[in-house]
Amino acid sequence: MFTHRATVFAAIFLTLTNACAPEGVAGEDDAESAESAASTTELVAMGPIAKGASKTGIYTATVAGQLTFRTAGTGDIDLYVRKGAAPTTTLYDAKSEGPTSAEELKITVAKGDQIRFLLYGYSAGTANLVVVVPDAAPATTVVTLVPSGFIAAGASKTGSYTSTVTGRLTFRSRGTGDADLYLKKNATASRTSYDAKGEGSTATEDVSIDVVVGDKVFYLLYGYSASTASLDVLVPGGTTSNTTTLSLPTLPDDGTFRAFSTPGGGLSTSGRSMKFLIDNRTPTARTINS
Repeated sequence: MFTHRATVFAAIFLTLTNACAPEGVAGEDDAESAESAASTTELVAMGPIAKGASKTGIYTATVAGQLTFRTAGTGDIDLYVRKGAAPTTTLYDAKSEGPTSAEELKITVAKGDQIRFLLYGYSAGTANLVVVVPDAAPATTVVTLVPSGFIAAGASKTGSYTSTVTGRLTFRSRGTGDADLYLKKNATASRTSYDAKGEGSTATEDVSIDVVVGDKVFYLLYGYSASTASLDVLVPGGTTSNTTTLSLPTLPDDGTFRAFSTPGGGLSTSGRSMKFLIDNRTPTARTINS
C-alpha cells in the first residue's frame, strides 16, 4: 500500500515539477539589455583639481548590485572609493590609478551602503565623476551560512556552499570586532590560499566570486581580533536558483538545506524541517527528492 501511494504521489510531484520548469535560459541579448538598463548620476561636476588636491563626497546606494564609478577630464586624476569610511590614497575598497583622468572602477554594494569617494590630483587636471546605477537589481536569495556568534582572535569558522546558479555570488559578513573572509572554489580556503578575500578593519566584509552551477565555494571566517560575526551568501535569482528549483536529488551542504527547509518551533519540531519524496516507480532504482 505504501509503495502504491508513493508511486502516485511521485507521479503528481514530477508532473508539477515539469509543468513549472523554465523553458530556457536567457541569451546574450537579454544579458546585454540588462546591462544597458542603468541610470547615470553626476556626483562631481567638471572642474579643476590641482596637483595634490582632492574632491570628496558620499553616495548612498539606492539598489543592491554592482555600481560603476567613472571619471573623465584632462591631466591625471585618480579615483578611490570605500564603503562606510573615508578613503585615502592608501586605504580604500577599490581604486583606479591610470595615467589619465579617464578612470573607472566597480564595487558591489547592498542597498543603503554609503560609498565615499576621493578624486585625487596626481597631476593638475580637470575631472568630473559619475556613478552608473542598475535600474533594477536582480532578485536575490539570502542564505545564512554562519549564524551570528563569537569568534576568538586567531580562531575561525569554515564551511562550503555549492552554487545552484551560474553568475556572481556575494558572501557577506556582519558583526563587531575584526573578522576577515576568504573564499576558494573547489578547494579549502586559507589565509594564504584563496580566490577572493575581504580583509577590512571591521567584521563587515563583502566578497564576490563568479561561479557556475555545481561550483563548491569554501569559506573561512577568521577572527583577526575577537569578534562576533555572521556570514550570508547572496544568490542571484534566475532559472536555476533555489527560488525556482522545485527539487534536488541530494543536499550537498548546509546552505542548500537551509534554502529548501523551513524553521521549526512548533509542537512537533524545534529545528529546521523539510519534506522529501521517495520515487518508487522503479523499485530497483528508487530515488529520493528533497
